[in-house]
Amino acid sequence: MLCSTVHVNASSPYDVLIAGGLLGKIGSLIKSALDPLPRQVGIVCDENVGALFFDKVSSALNSNGIEAFRVDVPCGEYAKRLSVVERIYDALASHSVSRSDALIALGGGSAGDAAGFAAATYLRGIRLVQAPTTLLAQIDSSIGGKTAVDCDFGKNLVGAFHQPSLVVSDTDALSSLDARNIRSGLGEAVKYGCIADPALFDSLSDVKDINKLVSECAAIKARYVEADERDMGVRRELNFGHTIGHAVEAASGFELLHGEAVAIGMAAAARLGEKLGITERGTSERIERLLINTGLDPSVKYRSEAKSYIAHDKKYSNGYVDMVFLERIGSAVIKRVSVGTIITEVL
Repeated sequence: MLCSTVHVNASSPYDVLIAGGLLGKIGSLIKSALDPLPRQVGIVCDENVGALFFDKVSSALNSNGIEAFRVDVPCGEYAKRLSVVERIYDALASHSVSRSDALIALGGGSAGDAAGFAAATYLRGIRLVQAPTTLLAQIDSSIGGKTAVDCDFGKNLVGAFHQPSLVVSDTDALSSLDARNIRSGLGEAVKYGCIADPALFDSLSDVKDINKLVSECAAIKARYVEADERDMGVRRELNFGHTIGHAVEAASGFELLHGEAVAIGMAAAARLGEKLGITERGTSERIERLLINTGLDPSVKYRSEAKSYIAHDKKYSNGYVDMVFLERIGSAVIKRVSVGTIITEVL
């Protein structure tokens, strides 16, 4: 299978490689991309991902002269805690990892965030290879260098920017996912269509080529990162659906998957945008219809519990939130809206 490459021209440039079978070649890929070659790498993964892929990855590394050790983290959002990052630090220190070595984030977005934050801060920064195995991580969270962990007040409140040295997206790994996790990833793909690509939006009702989908989404993400690496301007459009989505995700106790919560947030933001005269009429109906067709439920859940989380959004300031709205499918805009308006009109 041909390998697609999306180049990310960030402050530290790197490639996103997309094809089936790449995890079995990750040693040679790292050997080509990282100079100097790491003497050893820590592989951060949860027990489920580790059982599926650790032996393949470690064997591919060993055959290219790279020693590997495993660092286990909890499954899902529970990986994104400072106590887990401390566990990663301890593993790195016990193996005498140096700044010429590296971490591999093997798994979904949560493992990627925890490993990324550890890589950003251990020894003031070591190299990171993202090896995402979920659709959501392949199209979104593995690219762009945003790393973060959660605290009791909300998601992603403690973090750092730390670009990976390489992203290896093995689309064969997606066959290990259940239908719910595939749908969750499609929620983020819908976001890309909403903010940047009407043709992608229209194609998502019937996805036939997963490699093409991952490549298209990765290319959109790369453009945003290149234009605004530090997330101070246009890159904030990637937060479409996330202000309300993060609130209901946290309010659910993370029973909702991230893409499921973003789906709720996108539909709610489109409805609110229409009420405020920002969004073209009929947009919310189109988004809801596509989400339902992909198996995602756009109805708002955990309304009362979510209210307290809105004020702890990273974009909150003095009673207002900078929230992403659509003018129309393919065109996003950021508007300041009061928390009271969100609570009254949505929650």
